[in-house]
Amino acid sequence: MRTLPAIASLAVALSLSIVPAAVAGTTAKVGGPGGSSTVVMDCGSSAFIVGLTAEAGKDTFVAPNVLRRLKFTCRPFSGTSPSSSTTQTREAVASTRSSYNNSRNSVLCAQDRVIHNLELYAGLYVDRIATADCRTSASSQAFLNVNVGGDGGSPKFLECPNGEGLYKVEARVGSAIDSLKGTCRVFGAAAEQPLIIQIQNSLSPKPTGSSPVKILPRAAKTFSFKISGTVNQRTRVGIASETDLLGGGSANPPEFTLEILNPAGNVVASRTVLKPYPGTVQSVVVTINAAGTWKLRVTNLKRSYGALDVTGVYGGGPP
Repeated sequence: MRTLPAIASLAVALSLSIVPAAVAGTTAKVGGPGGSSTVVMDCGSSAFIVGLTAEAGKDTFVAPNVLRRLKFTCRPFSGTSPSSSTTQTREAVASTRSSYNNSRNSVLCAQDRVIHNLELYAGLYVDRIATADCRTSASSQAFLNVNVGGDGGSPKFLECPNGEGLYKVEARVGSAIDSLKGTCRVFGAAAEQPLIIQIQNSLSPKPTGSSPVKILPRAAKTFSFKISGTVNQRTRVGIASETDLLGGGSANPPEFTLEILNPAGNVVASRTVLKPYPGTVQSVVVTINAAGTWKLRVTNLKRSYGALDVTGVYGGGPP
């Protein structure tokens, strides 16, 4: 009797109760509708915002005291373990420099914390950055006083959902910094979920036996999944499949290639599968070494007939 690959057991494991994954997303925009350009201040795929440098003031004696310059400090994390090094984002710089009532400050969270929210004052412009809320992976809070800017505007928050931290901020910029909008990702307990949970919860699309994803001859389909913080772990990612013509199964067995693309879009693992044993999950071994969106690309190697029906995508099994 032929032994099925170990990854086949994933189908059973994935039918068990799944812990919902926290969903990362964007914050509400803070500030006004103006600005002539957008500056994206992005820490990258495996880092979080952990500090900032800001400058504010008036460009004339009677002008409002508003935010004029802003950039962020980033720290890479492996899961929730911080790197000792930091980097800087691009800087959002207003076209008009301040000459009166200047204020400037730089703040940095403790090494194990990321910025969860910024307390701002804003109206037509971002008038003031008041505080930064630094949080640990267990959501313990510590506030840093920034206090850069004037007294105008009303209190607003550039705030992530619980369990997440900022990693990117977009600024609309003109003569001042008109508005800010943040993007968050999971940091903390949710980021430490096993790979099998992270892959299944975030998989798109999700094929089933009753609703397979069909791949025509000489065509390819891509499945994506998001990894939050689990790095440097070898695992298997694979598919269950069959052809839909000439009886399927042993009469016309599948022939396909599996490729894993990392968040940078590079192929980091691949395997060609020819006529696999019916009913098995065929997989490729890959090292998950960065947070972000990973992809599984499946190419049907049949040249003229026999569409490939993908009935399941599984990941997180032992290498």
